[in-house]
Amino acid sequence: MLEDNIVECEEMIKKLDVISEQRRLSEGDMEELKRLNSDVWNALKFKESLWRQKSRMMWLKEGDANTTFFHRAVKIKAKRRTIYKMKIGNAWCNNPRELNKRVYEFFKNHFKGRWRRWWALRAVKA
Repeated sequence: MLEDNIVECEEMIKKLDVISEQRRLSEGDMEELKRLNSDVWNALKFKESLWRQKSRMMWLKEGDANTTFFHRAVKIKAKRRTIYKMKIGNAWCNNPRELNKRVYEFFKNHFKGRWRRWWALRAVKA
C-alpha cells in the first residue's frame, strides 16, 4: 500500500514533468507538483523509519548476549573503524607496526611541549 502510493505519486510527477516540457505549468499544477513531491518525500521517510524499526526488532529477537548475530555486528563495526593506511608526509604508510609507531610518535611529540594550565583561569580581584 505504501509502495503503491509512492509509485502513484512518482507517475503523477512524471506526467507533470512531460506537461512542463510542452507548456508552462499553471499555478494549480505547480501546487500539485509541490504536494506530490512532499508526499513522496514523507512516504520515503516513513518507509525508512519502518526499516529502521524492523532492524531493531531483529536485534531484539536475535539478542546480543554472545550470539553469532551480535559478534558479526561487532566485527563489522570494528572493521569500519580500522585504519588500514595513512599518508604521513608525502608517503603512504600501510604496515601496521610502522603505522602504530608513527602515530605513537606523533602524539608523544605533540604532548611533549611546555605544560599549560588548560583549566579555568583564576579571577583577578580588583
